[in-house]
Formats: sequence, C-alpha cells, structure tokens
Amino acid sequence: MLVSSIPKYTWEFSILTPLVQVSSATNNQQLAFGQKTSYSNNIFTPALTASATEFLNPSGPQSPDDSFLANTIPNTLHIAVELQAGGTWVPVYVDPDTHTGEMNHQLTPLNEVRSTIG
Repeated sequence: MLVSSIPKYTWEFSILTPLVQVSSATNNQQLAFGQKTSYSNNIFTPALTASATEFLNPSGPQSPDDSFLANTIPNTLHIAVELQAGGTWVPVYVDPDTHTGEMNHQLTPLNEVRSTIG
C-alpha cells in the first residue's frame, strides 16, 4: 500500500456526499503493516518499523498486525491510500477529516467495500 496523495493524475469520486477532486501534492511512500512514515519538508520519509506502543493496540485489531502510521501531517494535507490491483494503482481511501495543527494518523484498512454513490 502507498500512503500519500494520488500520483500523476486526477481522480474524481464521492467522499460521503460531495464530489471531490483529488490530485497529487507529495511523493509516494510504500508502507507495510507495522511501519510508519513522517511528513517532513514536503515529502514522506522512507518507511521505518514502528514500535507497537505507537498503535492503538499492541496486538490484534488496530495494531501493527493490520495498520500503518502516517505522522506529522499538516492540516492542509489529506492522506490518501492506494492499492495496486492488476498493475494499476487505485485510490482506496482519502482522509475526509478537517483537522487543526499537525496530526498523526493510524490507518487500518477494512476488509469491506462501501459505496457512497447516489
């Protein structure tokens, strides 16, 4: 999985109700479960192994077993996650939250499909 903005092209899709245009603003960084990246000087740092204490739970759901971290995210940047499917990178999540100040995000993919079209 990648944590960053959508690369090189623009996607339009529904987040909750309004149609939102998403475009790239940073580099891409590949992350595996249990890893973290930080946003610094307009780029995401290389992936590092995160301590289990940095996650909501040290094991089981929402832990290094099924989650990864994106840290020091400014309020003007929304994290996006892509999944490679059939040789194509497809956005599977864009942070819709409005937040103030820098934030750390724990991202835990869900094994479900949600549709907000309509």
